[in-house]
Amino acid sequence: MKRSTISRRNFLKAAAMASLGTGLMAGQSRINLLQAALAASTDYSTLSDHKSLVCIYLFGGNDAYNMFVPNTAAGYTQYQAARGPLAIPQGLLHPVAGGDYGFHPSMPNVRTLFDAGQIGVLANVGTLLEPTDRVGYLTGTAAIPPDLFSHSHQTEMWQTNKPALAGLAQNGWGGEMADLLQAANTNPQVPPTITLAGTNQWQSGAVTQQMALNTYNGAEPFLFLADEPWPPWESARTQTWDNILAQGSNHLLADEAAQSFNRARDQIGVVRDGLAEAPAITTVYNAANYFAAQLKIVAQMISVREYLGMKRQLFFVALGNWDSHGNQLNDHAANLALLDDGLASFNANINELGLQDSVVSFTMSEFGRTLTVNGDGTDHGWGTHCLLMGGAVAGGTVYGQMPTLTIGGIDDAGSAGRIIPTTSLDQYAATLGKWMNISSADLNAIFPNLDLFPTADLGFIASR
Repeated sequence: MKRSTISRRNFLKAAAMASLGTGLMAGQSRINLLQAALAASTDYSTLSDHKSLVCIYLFGGNDAYNMFVPNTAAGYTQYQAARGPLAIPQGLLHPVAGGDYGFHPSMPNVRTLFDAGQIGVLANVGTLLEPTDRVGYLTGTAAIPPDLFSHSHQTEMWQTNKPALAGLAQNGWGGEMADLLQAANTNPQVPPTITLAGTNQWQSGAVTQQMALNTYNGAEPFLFLADEPWPPWESARTQTWDNILAQGSNHLLADEAAQSFNRARDQIGVVRDGLAEAPAITTVYNAANYFAAQLKIVAQMISVREYLGMKRQLFFVALGNWDSHGNQLNDHAANLALLDDGLASFNANINELGLQDSVVSFTMSEFGRTLTVNGDGTDHGWGTHCLLMGGAVAGGTVYGQMPTLTIGGIDDAGSAGRIIPTTSLDQYAATLGKWMNISSADLNAIFPNLDLFPTADLGFIASR
């Protein structure tokens, strides 16, 4: 979507960003971030309780306006007019208590958890540089995040809270929190950032390094170099390899590769030993649900937090295939069913462990979808709704401001139903960070635009 006008202010900002992106080296940026982490205003080593954040990333752009639908007579009529053939029949929705809204037909468990106060909805949240409305967007008087509606750029901004800069690897806001919070953990071999969905920017920090686990088996041994009793030759082969690594070299990269290998193997050994101590559970997970399998390993890692010396943990799981340009009604329903099933099992598992008050799960997606129909799908939008789950969440409530679902209406960025966010990612992330006990000073360092928005705490956490 091309904007017809651009303000002098935005032009200068864009020029400055481009200059910064080409003029700075990634290494210097990491040094600066390391210095910032070491200069933290709070001593996080004194934290004594346990808290875990679980980031659930929906890759592709979730059509949240079909996930959570107005259910009043006037609200549904407005929704139906905007969505046309993609509108979910009102009689198929799962109405929440009070009846003002309903969840998609594929989400009966989420509706039940919402009514039980264990899930909340954050309405119309997105990437913003400052509070923005339709007039400011169309006239070019508002500062707008660059590269809106781009999967890669908006994924980066959601995970780092920074516009993408050419040639610069930026740390994620989860990783920057982990840089501070790792002081609370007593085991330096295990990082606070664990991913079940591969490398991601959200967990990238200046100090901490994310650890990837296998979706179904957790921490797998190094094949052929695990010093296992079987096969009988493996121990000798492993010892030979260790002797080679111990010789060292005159090449810095070779030495770093050897040290990295040893660190990873030792790390995996510690986590494997920890997972072996995970308590047996009665919660049933759907073996065919890849997303649920990720959450099962997360629950196991949380269950052995004391064995691993973890007070603060940040997990990353993901579910893809949300880019619904075609066949949306079927594909979106199938994806929401996986999400619904996985969330229900994970919530039951955490409750069974008695840890519901110390685990908060939250969804992110690079953008919502357009209200207008593109064939039998939708195009890339902007604002979206997110889900929050856990005992610490004041659930059963919609936070933020629900948008007007009218094509060309007051919340539309143009004439395609690209909804302008009314709540910023800064506010969303800072509220989560506050629950993790990140100080106000450090939150403002991580989210430098935070003070431009009305509040830094959206109120969806019931207790601290």
